[in-house]
Amino acid sequence: MRTWARALRLSLAPTVFWDVIAGTWLAGFALQPQSFLLAFAVFCIWAAGMALNDFADKEIDILAQRNRPVAQGEIARPKIFAVGLFLMVLGLGIIAVLPPTLQKPSLCLAGMVILYDLGGPAIRKSLGPLLLALCRCLAVVLGGLLFTQPQHLLQTPGPWPYLAYSFFLLFLSRLATHEEAGGSGMKLLPFLLGAGFAPLLLLQKAVDPFPTAVGWVCFFLFLLKPAWPIRHQAWSPATTQGMVRRGLSTLPLLLALALLSEGAPLWQVSMGVFVFFSVRMLVSVFPPE
Repeated sequence: MRTWARALRLSLAPTVFWDVIAGTWLAGFALQPQSFLLAFAVFCIWAAGMALNDFADKEIDILAQRNRPVAQGEIARPKIFAVGLFLMVLGLGIIAVLPPTLQKPSLCLAGMVILYDLGGPAIRKSLGPLLLALCRCLAVVLGGLLFTQPQHLLQTPGPWPYLAYSFFLLFLSRLATHEEAGGSGMKLLPFLLGAGFAPLLLLQKAVDPFPTAVGWVCFFLFLLKPAWPIRHQAWSPATTQGMVRRGLSTLPLLLALALLSEGAPLWQVSMGVFVFFSVRMLVSVFPPE
């Protein structure tokens, strides 16, 4: 069980469920039983992507000495592919019984996941960061599309939360492309700075700018804390990967900050903080590789 938890990156799974839940609240709707069904379906598609990624990258992971179950021979390659295919079909099958507004976006999500994982190194290097950012942003959008049409989301909450989330992930994904080789701190730090400044977009339509600004400062300082003191040093692959992991762990906080900017109830904002600490705990037990 622990082996499969590592393979499917289950320590990060709460962030995927939180994407859908926060997306529902951002659009101004209350959670319904269908919301949790959708969240599970999106999780299945996301987990399928993790499985297919390990299937496609076995040789790369071996060369990079990553501690992934397929690369370590703990899970056979055909088995991880079969699990990935099953999870993808399961996720899309669940969405097929939900409102039709979800059908096309969900197919786009599945298509981008497959393109990223099975498209080969050329696709990964050129379009990879963009695909990763769009996939996670689309998961947030789906939370609102469960109840309304796309044009409603352009009004409530408007484009800013989605843009902030997308730009954050785009910069973080660009940093992730250097995980295998590392690099100069002064060359890699700008990716973290770009990610750290992305939440400033939330101030464009903040109900009360002051708490949003204070929240952003705390978010920014947490993200940059380990990177700034070593900015003039060379970052090893392990150091670079650690920066990426730290950034991924802050995804729930970014959506909590988006909810704060929209004037959401404090208990909804607090849920993002709870997910953040949950992920930090899970990562210490089942570290994603």
